[in-house]
Amino acid sequence: MCNRLCKPQKVVLYGKKIILRNPKMGDVKTLVDFINSLVEEDALILVNKTITFQEEKKWVKENLELCRKGEQHLLVAMYKKEVVGTMGLHRGKWRQSHVGTIGVSVKKSYRGIGLGTLLMKTAIGLAKKDPKIKILTLDVYEPNKIARKLYEKLGFKSVAKLSKRDLYKGKYISHIVMEYPLNKIK
Repeated sequence: MCNRLCKPQKVVLYGKKIILRNPKMGDVKTLVDFINSLVEEDALILVNKTITFQEEKKWVKENLELCRKGEQHLLVAMYKKEVVGTMGLHRGKWRQSHVGTIGVSVKKSYRGIGLGTLLMKTAIGLAKKDPKIKILTLDVYEPNKIARKLYEKLGFKSVAKLSKRDLYKGKYISHIVMEYPLNKIK
């Protein structure tokens, strides 16, 4: 799935030559640096503790296998030899095997240049091409107004609020579930 639909692309954003491509086992170190930079800034992401090289190596190996099996799409946004963004489009299992769920993260110093928009548009494009994905969804933390505004601008609609799902900075915060109208289900 991923290798067939996820073609490498080169883009220039604010003078920076960014390459979108599938991750490789050789990216583990820079992926650890990327994720830990998000943890250190206390970004509104699910992970709230730094990860080790071994933990990330295991995750990359498992997720590359899921790509090979056709269960997900993964892309890294590379600037020079540094991961500056990631995009995952994961297909559900069993009764939800027609649902694609997007996850996008962008390094703080690369936000505001259009990288998040590019990753989201890429995920939407992949979902449209993937015949097994009929519904496209994502979760966003309610306080993340910048991300929510981007998703709405791209056509996502809020369909549910899951109250007080996570503890962030001493407060319980809610998830907003959003869907994109793929119009594949009749």
